[in-house]
Amino acid sequence: QEDNFIGNSLEASIQVKSDAEELEIYSEYLKELFIVSEVNLVDEIDAEYVYEGEFGSYGVNSAEGNKCNRCWMYSRSVGDSDEFPDWCDRCIEVVKEGNFE
Repeated sequence: QEDNFIGNSLEASIQVKSDAEELEIYSEYLKELFIVSEVNLVDEIDAEYVYEGEFGSYGVNSAEGNKCNRCWMYSRSVGDSDEFPDWCDRCIEVVKEGNFE
């Protein structure tokens, strides 16, 4: 954006309004696909910027929370852990389980 609304894609939270059934099936992978911190499938978009596309409508807001020092995604869970205060809950779980995906 010209107004520097977000500096990079990980600073974004995306809302998607679409009838495409595949989005629901693959919803857990959408933030990695779009390279953003959060994706929500919604019935109504409430966003700073709204874009109309061939397969639906897309809203963009700034991601909420703080930046995780491990995955660089923004999450409301960063700061919740005393043991790993700079990591999100997903990264803490991955490291504790030894599952480095």
